[in-house]
Amino acid sequence: MTEVVQLVPSFARYDAVGSFTRELDRLLAEMGYKTRIVADEALPGVESLAVPFSRFKLDPRNRSILIYQASTTSRMASWLQNRHQRLIVSYHNITPWRQVAGCEPGVAKALRQARGEVGHLSERKPPAFTFSHFNRRDLARLGYKDATVLPPLIPIENLERAGVPDGSRWLFVGRVFPSKNQLLLLATLKAYRQAYDDQATLTMVGSAASTRYQELVDSAIRTLGLEEAVTVKANLDAKELRSEWESASLFVSASLHEGYGFPLVEAMAAGIPVVALSRGAAGETVGGAGVLVHDATAEAMAAGCRLASGPLAAELIERGRERIAGLFDRSALHQRYREALARLIG
Repeated sequence: MTEVVQLVPSFARYDAVGSFTRELDRLLAEMGYKTRIVADEALPGVESLAVPFSRFKLDPRNRSILIYQASTTSRMASWLQNRHQRLIVSYHNITPWRQVAGCEPGVAKALRQARGEVGHLSERKPPAFTFSHFNRRDLARLGYKDATVLPPLIPIENLERAGVPDGSRWLFVGRVFPSKNQLLLLATLKAYRQAYDDQATLTMVGSAASTRYQELVDSAIRTLGLEEAVTVKANLDAKELRSEWESASLFVSASLHEGYGFPLVEAMAAGIPVVALSRGAAGETVGGAGVLVHDATAEAMAAGCRLASGPLAAELIERGRERIAGLFDRSALHQRYREALARLIG
């Protein structure tokens, strides 16, 4: 029997890697494969879904296919280098280490190591798949010659909202981390309140992945006089997060690097106009369904937010809905994955 084993460096319940891994596991099981998820680190809520890597052993009775969910450094990479089983690399992208070195030198070192590990695995010439052409180009730089590009296999919840939401209630969802660039987001809100609407507010949802950067964000909120305009929330459950999507009038992202940018997709599915700094795969993900800002300044970002909050808002919402329907039709997307997986597994 053929067993497909997904190896995940860090397995979490709500993040994009964890959600994708669980969906892929379900689809592989539907295709008739025996499946297992193996995690080097399993975070609360998913421990029962994964075998700890420290206790994992391949079953010699099965033909084993190994799918590595590459996103961060892991001892799994060196283990995979010496296996004879067929390897497939699923690439979620790795944040450029230079973007975090100033705040988190230890994390920067780990990111450099992770990139080296993925590059080293290319010596096995494994087939690979990823979620954007931006990622595909990155894989090419790491030695992978022909990666398959597919939208991420993650369930999308469309929220039905009547009309265009009133007010200037901005939302950003993402961890507090230098590459997410919350400092520019705060400066953008300040510029927008001064130039267009002094009642605009921002809710930032995400846990702190860098204590130093969180301190800088907290300091900027005070320095810019935004204590009453900015709310920071972390560790929300699904119901609480849904409430944030339902009440937001604009999704604003100043992120410096996105391998795909799943919150951009969630915003479009929620019927929220999107404004995003055009970096990484953000432009590819949003397409023509949002306002893309190429100049990384608060004034340019604020102007983009003004554009998305005016008469264009209704059109952006409609474009976003159409884009989600085209990319994430469940039946069509599952069929694309079945065909790709059958080819990759061989």
